[in-house]
This record gives sequence, structure tokens and C-alpha cells, in this order.
Amino acid sequence: MSGNAMSSYATVLSDLPCGERLAVWTVRRLVGPVHPMPSCSGAAGLSVNARSALGLFLPCNRREFADVAQAFHNALAWMARQRLPLLDIAMAGVMHVTDVERRLLAATAAAQAGHDDEARIALRDVSDHDGVVTRLMPAITLLGACLAGAGYWLGVRVARPMLHCAPHYTSVAAAPAIGHA
Repeated sequence: MSGNAMSSYATVLSDLPCGERLAVWTVRRLVGPVHPMPSCSGAAGLSVNARSALGLFLPCNRREFADVAQAFHNALAWMARQRLPLLDIAMAGVMHVTDVERRLLAATAAAQAGHDDEARIALRDVSDHDGVVTRLMPAITLLGACLAGAGYWLGVRVARPMLHCAPHYTSVAAAPAIGHA
């Protein structure tokens, strides 16, 4: 990696760039335990966290974020039925960023950039079970699209994390200009 490229191994939420903080915050708010609750408009069957979070998004984005919440819910429900370990996602308000959250962030950035193979590789670092990767892909792809639609683009280049290391993020501003080595 060149000297002027910036990589982040942030373990604290406040150390992440704004778009990445929003992505982690969104995952934390949309992924949560499902509790029976009266149906609210466009959010039936979603977790309490997801329902309360939907009201925090602009009205023009609520339906899309409800789809993101449903995609994550579908993946986690499938994992529970298969008796697979659930993802290590911190509760909203926790400042520490988990390894799983960093890998989901890397997968979301790759999907947002149209690099589905890199996204699958990052998801494979979350779980080596093909079914988990297959079911998380729609969730992170939708999340990346929603964030882009709201004007938040994640790192332009995501390298596969080495074993036991966090993913690399390179921001657009930190990328070297063409012709300026």
C-alpha cells in the first residue's frame, strides 16, 4: 500500500469516516432480536430495533431500509434454523467495532463498488458456510445501495483482510491522483 493511501483498522466507531459509521449504525439498528409487536406501516415482522430505526430514516428511504432490515432478518433467521452461531453485532450505542462488523463493512463497500466477488470473500471471512454468504449478499448489497442513494459511498478499494486482521479501507480522498506518484 502506498504511503499516501489511508487504511483504517478502526476498532472504535468514532474513528470511522461518516459513511462507515452510518453503515455500522444501520446494521446495529436493523439487526436485533425479534419481539412480537403490533404491525406498523411497512414494518410487519421486523425486529423492534428495525422498527424503531425505520422512523429515523428520511421518508423517501424508509421502504428501502425496511427491505435491508428484512434481508438481514431473513439471513439471521436462516442461521438460527440451521443452528449456526449468530453474527457478532454490537448493540446500538457501543463504541467498539467488532471484527464481524468490519468484515460486513468491507463486504458492503465492495458490493457498493460493484465488486461482488470481493464482497463474497469478505462475507466468507464472516462465515465459511456457503448458505450464510448466499443469504447475507442481498442484505449488504441493499445496504450499500441505500447508503449510496443517501449520498454515502464507502471506501473505493477494499482488500481482503489477512487472517485475524481487519479489512483495509481506502477513501476516495486518500487515493493517489493520476500522474502524481
